[in-house]
This record gives sequence, C-alpha cells and structure tokens, in this order.
Amino acid sequence: MNIFELVNTTGNKINAMDINIPNSLDISFNDKSDTVTGMLTAIGIYPTTRTTLHGHLHKLFSAMIVMAYQGNETIDIPTRKLSIFHDEGVSTTFLKWLDKCVKENILVSHTDRAEGRLSIGDLIKRTLVSLQ
Repeated sequence: MNIFELVNTTGNKINAMDINIPNSLDISFNDKSDTVTGMLTAIGIYPTTRTTLHGHLHKLFSAMIVMAYQGNETIDIPTRKLSIFHDEGVSTTFLKWLDKCVKENILVSHTDRAEGRLSIGDLIKRTLVSLQ
C-alpha cells in the first residue's frame, strides 16, 4: 500500500481509539505497535532523546508497520522527494527511519535503501506472530 495512504489509514485508526469508549480500543493492535516501537528504539532506529516530543511519530511509524503486516501489504515508497512527504502531511523523518529499517533488515527492499516496495522483514514477522 502507498505509504501516504498507509500513514493516513493508520493515523485514523489511532485517533479513533478513545479510552472513554472501550469498544473503540483495539488492544491487540496497540500492544503490537508498542512492541514494535520498543524494538525499533532498542535497535537504534528511533533516537532516545526527546521521545516525549516525538513519541507520537514513533507510535505512528510503528503502527504503520503493524498495519502493513496485518493487511499482508507491502509499504510502497513512490518517491524519495521530501517535499512530497511534507505536502502529504507525512514527517520527512519517516524516510530516514525507513532507510535505517532497510539497513537493519526490519524491512526488505530490492536496493540498499527505502525505495519501491518494502516488505516486512522476518524479525517483525516472528515477533508479531508470537503476540497472536
């Protein structure tokens, strides 16, 4: 799925969750997203400084990976042009994190950077299967 659509869909899912409305919560999805966030922080994808300031972006990026995994989708990167990421309302830092994920084999690309279709790597798959 196109990264811009995926981020938008994921953001809507996260925003729809309301602690005051228990039926709106997807606890399994939230748990998986938090697990991926912890993994990416431990691996060094996310910086550990200013997490209170940028933690919502970490959560969105991790939830995007979980959403792609659950939908058995690839994460399609149509461009590496940062101005398009900005215009689409997606943090330009996502591209840097995607590159790091490819380098660490969290996501699999046909090149050595985040281009084209990125598939979910084995580490994420094994971890998320164990949380079923």
